Amino acid sequence: MNIKKMKPIKKSITKIGLLTVKLFGLIEIFILFGIQFFWIIYKGDLAPTENIWDLLAVLFPFLIACMVGISCRIEKYRRLFRKMEWLIHLLLSISFLILFILLQTRDEFFPYIPFTWLYYFWIIIIGLMLISAIIMNLDKPSLLTNLKDKRKFSVFMGILAVSWLATLGMIVLSRHPVYFWIISSIFHSIMIPLSISNHEKHPETRDSHVVYRNFKQIILRKTGEIQIEKKESVPKLRSHHLNLFFLNMLIVFSIIMQWDPNYMATTGAIQYNYHLIVELFLSPLFYLGFGIALLNTRFKFPVIGDGMVLPFMALSIMDIYSFAPLTLGYAIMRLFLHGSNQTSNSYFSTIMGVTLTWTLGLYLFAYYDFLDFVIFLVFGGKSWSGEFSIKLFIVLILTFTFCINLGFFSLEKHVSRRKKEKKSMDDEGSEKAVEGFKQMKGFFDLLNDHVMDLNKEGRKLIELEDFFELLDKSGLDAKKIKTIEEVLNE
Repeated sequence: MNIKKMKPIKKSITKIGLLTVKLFGLIEIFILFGIQFFWIIYKGDLAPTENIWDLLAVLFPFLIACMVGISCRIEKYRRLFRKMEWLIHLLLSISFLILFILLQTRDEFFPYIPFTWLYYFWIIIIGLMLISAIIMNLDKPSLLTNLKDKRKFSVFMGILAVSWLATLGMIVLSRHPVYFWIISSIFHSIMIPLSISNHEKHPETRDSHVVYRNFKQIILRKTGEIQIEKKESVPKLRSHHLNLFFLNMLIVFSIIMQWDPNYMATTGAIQYNYHLIVELFLSPLFYLGFGIALLNTRFKFPVIGDGMVLPFMALSIMDIYSFAPLTLGYAIMRLFLHGSNQTSNSYFSTIMGVTLTWTLGLYLFAYYDFLDFVIFLVFGGKSWSGEFSIKLFIVLILTFTFCINLGFFSLEKHVSRRKKEKKSMDDEGSEKAVEGFKQMKGFFDLLNDHVMDLNKEGRKLIELEDFFELLDKSGLDAKKIKTIEEVLNE
């Protein structure tokens, strides 16, 4: 009896563990990785000091990760990467440890390893992080499954609260990438035994069913000789793309709106103003944004949530009142929920977009004073109207994006409703056809019995009156019987 009770408990612990891993993996790649990526480039002065090829080298791990994302749509490669997950985590943990030791023991005046070597080693680590993020998102339940059931939602919120406390500490220390390396190394070390024991035990998700045998089937969108993957409608795809663009822009402008001239003494002195970014995550408005995103996704109307936060973003941009924490919280939670339900190649696209978004937002925050000076030069002095025009233009771009997205969303809903109506009519027609077939079968059964009786009596012809009587007994529709009678009486 005790053994039977232990099995559900063990199963629940496994599910909680998978949810925790999934959630922290999303936090790592959607928040911490983007901030760390910015700090490495910014503090290393890569943009002004490195040559163009070194800057392009940063794109190489993203290219590799893109290939992995596409390959994971093919059954045999997907299975291979799932089996290799523990190895990726192991390499990542060791790489972080080696990088940490090299930087701690490196003498800036007499370096035994050139900085360029460390730079390219960091690029390799980026590639491993992107690959591990893609593999960790495979064949694990989407976060959306936790919003429907009250018990699952309570567990999800509990895990989110605990994970977020650790995340806040990481965000505070993110200006020093070494702390991110330490925490990330510990996390991926824990993932090594978990990935070994659970790589074949993950519940299937919608993504698990959309796999192909080769690259040709990916191009043809064909999963077998007969079965063809259902393509998403063009309005739905456009709505998804615009929605991701809108969420990324919310992150960018939420970061920029935290700039305060009272703290920004010199151009690019983000080291002394990073606490303003941290304040975004500590504000109660940030968690209100979380709540709006959760409710919005729960009732499956993402555009309504976008419309709710758009006025708050506009008020922040126009310097009327800052609601930047609310819009940032909304955008991050929406990305968590959306990313957890994506296919491998779409998930990579989202990761790349969010990473570039954090980098762009923090760079604009760092050089906002310089941008203000550019406006000063362009408009020939401190022009309130020029600055107002730029902010108004940004608000109009966001509003225009939202309106187009709303149009595509409405069109997609209309197309979906029409398809459901057509399917319902087809099903109704099929039911009528089946019912008509049953009635005709009943009629022919009666007719056959009557013919057998006539044969026994030695009669070979059926009287017309007897035929009509059989029609009445068959249960056929009255209109059909009348039509048959009119044809026979002609």
